Amino acid sequence: MKVMKRVYFIIVTMLAMSACGNSGEIKSEKVSIEGNKKKMEALAKEFPAFKNILMLELKKAQQKINQANEMSNGKEKASLLAEANTILEAPFIEKLSSIKKELAAVKEKQKKVQAMRFSGKQKEMAAKVMEDANNIVVEVNGIMNKGVAGVNEANDILSEKSGSLRSISAALSRLIDKK
Repeated sequence: MKVMKRVYFIIVTMLAMSACGNSGEIKSEKVSIEGNKKKMEALAKEFPAFKNILMLELKKAQQKINQANEMSNGKEKASLLAEANTILEAPFIEKLSSIKKELAAVKEKQKKVQAMRFSGKQKEMAAKVMEDANNIVVEVNGIMNKGVAGVNEANDILSEKSGSLRSISAALSRLIDKK
């Protein structure tokens, strides 16, 4: 009899734990979704040229959330919420935040380089790096002000420009460090 009680207790405990697992996963996804929604809304205000694609992604995610809310199966619900979170965590969303910081870093380094005196080959190299930096800053500002047509374009262009900003930032740092 004691053995049966123990087996029964273990089975009930395992069932309860598996039910809580889905509940915990669902709760975690919902918390993440709320944070991601707030982030997207803030980015839409900060980067109005990207508002349309941000809101389209938010709408796609909301459709998944609505589907999840209609589900009674915990695993399916958690899966749909995870899909919604994936939509809300598109690479371009992270790049919008990072590009702003990268752009500020490049501009700060440009100021430092402008204040420095170079001679000979260093002067030529500094002029070339500054020209490249100015071109990249103008390009990035143009994109940030104009926006892009869709998510794929945003992912591609923002990744490319983020790489360009990091690269020119490193070149500016080398100039600063040589002096």
